[in-house]
Amino acid sequence: MPIACRSGLALLICIALIVGAACTGDVAGSSTSNSDGENDVAIEDTAAEDISAEDISNQDDLSSQEDTGLADADIVDDVEDNFPGLEFTIGPDDRPARVLLPDDYDASQPLPVIFLFHGYTATSEVQDTYFDLSPRRQERQFIIVLPEGLEDSTGQQYWNATDFCCDHYGDEPDDVGYFLELLDELLDRVAADADRIHLMGHSNGHFFANRLACDHGSRIATVVGLGGGGHWDGDDCPEDGRISMLHIHGTADAVIYYTGAIGLYRSARTMTDRWAERNACSGDSSIYDNISVSSVIFGDETTRRSYDDCPDDISVELWSVVGGSHMPVLEEDVTDRILDFILSKTNPDAQ
Repeated sequence: MPIACRSGLALLICIALIVGAACTGDVAGSSTSNSDGENDVAIEDTAAEDISAEDISNQDDLSSQEDTGLADADIVDDVEDNFPGLEFTIGPDDRPARVLLPDDYDASQPLPVIFLFHGYTATSEVQDTYFDLSPRRQERQFIIVLPEGLEDSTGQQYWNATDFCCDHYGDEPDDVGYFLELLDELLDRVAADADRIHLMGHSNGHFFANRLACDHGSRIATVVGLGGGGHWDGDDCPEDGRISMLHIHGTADAVIYYTGAIGLYRSARTMTDRWAERNACSGDSSIYDNISVSSVIFGDETTRRSYDDCPDDISVELWSVVGGSHMPVLEEDVTDRILDFILSKTNPDAQ
């Protein structure tokens, strides 16, 4: 699941990532075969009520325009002592994760935390550059954690999220345990608000954020994901806590289908329906707004569906980017819209 490309300088980086994903066969339409060699994968038969067939037909050709450049980012040297400074690392020596604090960090004022999980074949730096997230930590006052997935046998970084995605070679790393180790160390070292732990991810990183919400939802306030999914079987997602959820997905995504793939992952709508039910929302939902997420698709192409009557200030939303690909070129204000959603939330099950 390659990283999405944003207009910028490093087109070659994006091309390399896309080719890397193609070489591993990591696409939504990749066929799996049973012992008889029969194809047992198909698109999930789920109605995409937020969009029409005509909308998708009119916009399909636009998604191919979105694979443009990706702005590069500087990597700052890690602080090697125990004092956090403005940037430091946490985690084991062989797998450190970068932590970035606001320039005016004050240890007497606990701040919300955003863990950002990269897509398959990508890195934390590339993912951060795509969302342009860390530069906003000063104005919006949050801590950002940038962990790295392990490399598979092809040298691509990934997260072990679900049976479908993305431990393709059966290494079975304990990435959930790795996250918990990072979270506990972070809470020990800096003024991080344990009631405002937020997860954000793209593609494989979105799958992993949903996995963490399933397994340890009582420690998480919000999950925001682009172009990913979760467990096929809802029974694999234990009901451990309620979480505000924002799922963003292009209807023309050719890597992770908006409508799901039978036996592999559910549709975008099914995923948000599940979380609305888990959060004890009413079950009703409606489109309340249209915005522009993709800068190369004309007009306000994205419908925003919200679920009704969720308790305790919980929100569940589905943003359907009509004609959007797996790698939409984001409008400049999209990350701020996402932060508006994230930073307004607190863990509803905080003790």
